[in-house]
Amino acid sequence: MADRFGDAVRELMSRYGEEGGALKPYPSLAGGGLFAGGGEPPSADPPTTAAGFTLGQDVGAAQARCTGAGLEWQDLGEGRLWCSGAPVDPGVPATVKLTACAGKVCEISLDAGADGAAWATLAQRFNKLSRSFDATFGTPHQRRLDPIDGCTDGIKACFDAGRARRGAAWSWPGGRFVSMSLHGEAGGDAPRLVVVYGTAAQADGKR
Repeated sequence: MADRFGDAVRELMSRYGEEGGALKPYPSLAGGGLFAGGGEPPSADPPTTAAGFTLGQDVGAAQARCTGAGLEWQDLGEGRLWCSGAPVDPGVPATVKLTACAGKVCEISLDAGADGAAWATLAQRFNKLSRSFDATFGTPHQRRLDPIDGCTDGIKACFDAGRARRGAAWSWPGGRFVSMSLHGEAGGDAPRLVVVYGTAAQADGKR
């Protein structure tokens, strides 16, 4: 088996540029991806609001926030809620899905690909949000970049072709977290970009 880890690190640096210097990659033989873990504790307190919604607010208040902004609201059942847009601009076009735990919002999920944007546009949105979060929270506790859909052309080529997955996550004591996930086209599914704000303990309790 050839050791291509050095090549993979160089691909990572090529993909991320200066950002790559903050990563601590390690090999994954199963997935062929590049991952980074560790990092310093977040440099800011965990966010309590996103896109105009607040973690811990009553579902009724969340609904009023959505409809008061002239947006459509749907109760999807089993604690799943949907708003057709964001009452407060999150920096990218997005619809919002909420998870309710005991009648209060415990997770805010932004679907930044709901407008049907192409992979290249979603990648640009991911980069924009990533720069903003890095500046606010510091280096993520976890960052990943790996191929999907059987792509074996190398990380950079797979990413450029939209056959890759990229992600980052920040976490705080007590279970609060922020995560980003950019997923390319696979199995006929459109590419997607999702940003989630939540509290792990509450969300796990709901599910």
